[in-house]
Amino acid sequence: MPDEPPKGRPVPPIELRSDVLDLPTRTRKPRDSGLTVVVDAGLGVRATADLLETAHTYIDIVKLGWGTALITSGLKRKIQVYRLADIPVYVDGILLEIAMLQDRLDSFLKYIEDHGITVVEISARSVDIERARKLELIKRLTEKFRVVSVVGFLGSQTMLTIDEWTSRIQEELAAGAWKVIVSGGERGTSGPYKSNREVRIGVVEGITQVIPPPHIIFEAPHRKQQAWLVRRLGANVNLANVPHDGVVTVESFRLGLSTDTLPHFHKNKR
Repeated sequence: MPDEPPKGRPVPPIELRSDVLDLPTRTRKPRDSGLTVVVDAGLGVRATADLLETAHTYIDIVKLGWGTALITSGLKRKIQVYRLADIPVYVDGILLEIAMLQDRLDSFLKYIEDHGITVVEISARSVDIERARKLELIKRLTEKFRVVSVVGFLGSQTMLTIDEWTSRIQEELAAGAWKVIVSGGERGTSGPYKSNREVRIGVVEGITQVIPPPHIIFEAPHRKQQAWLVRRLGANVNLANVPHDGVVTVESFRLGLSTDTLPHFHKNKR
């Protein structure tokens, strides 16, 4: 018998206990900065409900990772669970890339509209989409969707200069993208990261010196990357590709409730 979504909303938001400890100031939902974008790699309806029961306060957007939106059963029920928690969902940009490759963009857009999806990711990481075509697509889709676009490539073979990073981000924001994602890949080994997952400090600093951090989202699938970005850019840095089982951990980084970020946020007052 198929799982059914919960009838009501999740438990009320968790309030930070400022009467217990002094904590960094966090933006409140619906947020424009301090976003945590979580990857759902095929969770079932019950697993989704369990995740939201404990962590919905900290989740701003959910990406249905890779091509799982096409091959996961109970998708509409799962999206409804997220909707009950006021959490928008979008599908991985690889599906749009394939749709562009096959000249089936209209059928893809109808599919996501039929599922009540109002956010679309536009990327060109696996399929070569001409720059002008990508910018035109951003402009077109902003008429119906909230667009998040992606700059960067998969793997470490293709590297952008700082000027290329910043000019492409600026162009996509100007075309209408709500946010631009700095691609780090599912493994965290490309773009602003080295093959060993260490942060390319010059890339992050070069981008953020030109582009205000609230306009961009850094893909950061790994703990050390998340913690580094929080230390360098603050509690309200935008992070994506956060695994579903790492949501609460990321929030602990943002609040200095982990040894990874405690010294940055909490000083000895004695």
